[in-house]
Amino acid sequence: MKTSLQHTDSLGELFILNKFEPTLKLFFSVTKIVYMSLLFVIFILYYATHYEQYPITFSMRIFHIQI
Repeated sequence: MKTSLQHTDSLGELFILNKFEPTLKLFFSVTKIVYMSLLFVIFILYYATHYEQYPITFSMRIFHIQI
């Protein structure tokens, strides 16, 4: 019977201890959410500064709203 320290994955690398694995999974999922939201904010700011003055006109152009 193998312990968690002796259990290896397909690449032959040592698995991290079982008590650290959920923490790492949570950390990576939170990191992914933070990076995606940062990319979205950077995209909105880039569009607002280079193409239009205000982000509201960006959303109006997406939904084809005319004043």
